[in-house]
Amino acid sequence: MSSLKSMLTREQVVGLDINDGQITAAWFQAGNLHAGLKNIVCGEYSPGVDDRHVAKAIREIWRKEKIPTRTVQSCLHSRSLLIRYFKYENISREELPRVLSLEAEEALQCPIDEISLDWQLNTELPSNSNAQKLSGTLVAAPRHKVLRHLKLIKMAGLYSVNVHVSYSALNNLYSWLMKEQDTEPVCLINLTQSSVDIVMHSDNSNYPRTLFSAETGWEHNGSYLLENIQNALLYYHLKLKHAPIKRIFLAGRLSGLDEFKKNLSEETSLPVSELDMSSILKINNKFLAGDRARNQATAIGLGLKREVVQ
Repeated sequence: MSSLKSMLTREQVVGLDINDGQITAAWFQAGNLHAGLKNIVCGEYSPGVDDRHVAKAIREIWRKEKIPTRTVQSCLHSRSLLIRYFKYENISREELPRVLSLEAEEALQCPIDEISLDWQLNTELPSNSNAQKLSGTLVAAPRHKVLRHLKLIKMAGLYSVNVHVSYSALNNLYSWLMKEQDTEPVCLINLTQSSVDIVMHSDNSNYPRTLFSAETGWEHNGSYLLENIQNALLYYHLKLKHAPIKRIFLAGRLSGLDEFKKNLSEETSLPVSELDMSSILKINNKFLAGDRARNQATAIGLGLKREVVQ
């Protein structure tokens, strides 16, 4: 076995996030995530341009920054994306794929052979009841959206080993920052110009929501955003009967972030602070300057995904 392991090489994988006119790539030391972030680079493209221009912008970043690998973990952003919490009783794990397929068909209003879907089960502690309970998150999207995303990655000369969604990258980032520690229930919020990921995170379960702005940004939709965050907090505690959230952490970008933090704290009666990524944003013993104008959390969370063994 040891000789077999010595024959395997671990390839470096880059977390790649393409969204809202911004391209962010983050990668860690090959074979040693705990060595810290190797580098993070950003580029831009004009929102609304076709995929060929986006692919060209990605290629230019790879050439300019001399990124050491073309293997990426990428992120699908789409208003057609379905992210839905589920909880079922008295069904087996063998029956779950069929049940979730039916739910995806109903939500997306298209046949299952035109849908790409996946799910993640929570590891909640078993109850005293004899009934089997399965809960988790269903993620589904029209297959043509996923294929278009993969075609974009290919046009850029890259290879995506996995396509993720942004809430899972945020959850992965926070779990890595906590380093296997038991944590109190928290609400994680990642802000982008056109969308917001909300994740209720505890040691045993996650409850995600993704919101999209009806405008070009959140500047004129602040009350809608605050209301939906509060609704998610109440639903998680009162409807799903989880322990109440103790703290809110923010990542990402938003115009008027300080004012938003103040309003959010007043609305929810919870402490609100920015997610401290200083333990990651350290390159060659120097801290990467934080940039509120850029969303770095998703790319870093993708870069922290398990490396690919070849």
